[in-house]
Amino acid sequence: MAPDFLERARYKYRKDGVLGLGLAGAKEPFRRRLLVEEDDAVYSRASDVIRVEEGAKSQFRYDGLHDPPHPAFIPAVDGQAIATPRDVCEFQDAVLIGSEPIINLDGRYISPSAIGTAKARQDGWKERETFAANVSLTDAILGSYARTRPTSTVDSGFLLTGFFTGFGHWTFEVLPKLWAYEAYMRETGEEPTLIIRGELSSWQRESLSLLGYPLESLQQTGSDPVHVQQLLVPSHRFLTWSQIPTYPSMRDLQWVRNRMRQNVSPGSGSFGDRIFISRADAPRRRLHNRREVLEVLEEYAFEVYEPGRLSFSDQVRLFSNAEMVVGPYGAGLSNVIFGEDPTLLEMVLDAEENIHHYVLANLLDIDYEYVSCLPHAQAGGEFRHSDLEVDTDRLREVLESIL
Repeated sequence: MAPDFLERARYKYRKDGVLGLGLAGAKEPFRRRLLVEEDDAVYSRASDVIRVEEGAKSQFRYDGLHDPPHPAFIPAVDGQAIATPRDVCEFQDAVLIGSEPIINLDGRYISPSAIGTAKARQDGWKERETFAANVSLTDAILGSYARTRPTSTVDSGFLLTGFFTGFGHWTFEVLPKLWAYEAYMRETGEEPTLIIRGELSSWQRESLSLLGYPLESLQQTGSDPVHVQQLLVPSHRFLTWSQIPTYPSMRDLQWVRNRMRQNVSPGSGSFGDRIFISRADAPRRRLHNRREVLEVLEEYAFEVYEPGRLSFSDQVRLFSNAEMVVGPYGAGLSNVIFGEDPTLLEMVLDAEENIHHYVLANLLDIDYEYVSCLPHAQAGGEFRHSDLEVDTDRLREVLESIL
């Protein structure tokens, strides 16, 4: 039995017990037959494909203070990585199923955020997860959406969704698709309805509004399936290291940054220009020796912030004003894309391939530095989610060299 199958079985057992495990096993042969996973097969089902941006390659490079060996994520993307082309695939007579939707097209299923990423995906686990969440065993047996017929119809809709719904991936993978939406409208002269996932957090709603898309102007998916006569789905660009390192394009990130900064008012509050992004409010990857770290940072006039307690607008304001950003690896650091020209100092575990902020810094020409940390794993926890113990002497040395 393959290790990934065992892991999925353990996950289903923990989530749904013996029943869930049994149903997942019963559904598996139908999934293999009904879920379209390869790019060529997905593209062949499209009635049209419009390319709104070509692919690009980038040479990532570390120019910081440390000599090799570097943490695993730096050599992992050393050399050329790729931003895949941005295509918009057109599907006729499609049905969207679920709040985090899957596409039903003539009885076959397509995970929308898998489009354009097959060559970079490791094992397709996210497509299987999307299928499992939205397609019942009855649906799978019948090969169509059997529980409920579509209750509404959209003539032409553009789907905005992604692999993950967390803050970082939402900001640098999902929101840039709005550029593709606007590029498609410029290219074709058409104005399709923008369709968004059904369950949105307050910061997701605010971020959409800041980019010019208030919730009342959008169509949300939900428990009832939606029939879309002309469904437009942009290819996905996700930030990962797999067989091929992939990333958002520089233009994507610049568009999100510039539109956000343009639409965020100055506000009445003030933020420091040396900021420490704390994870004290997070359940994992916190600082084991937080008090000692704060004592060092206070020597250099850093102010402590927890982005999760700020509105999205204030997070944009905070990072727009930052001269230097320090913090452990975590979603809050993704806000660095809103900075004018900050220096990013990340606290990392050497053995983890958490490439996200190193890649973002390279794409946006932001100076990047790191401090290696020791892991403090909780019993039964994953290594990559360990709390971190920072070498405060090394932290002080790096700050002295940068500031």
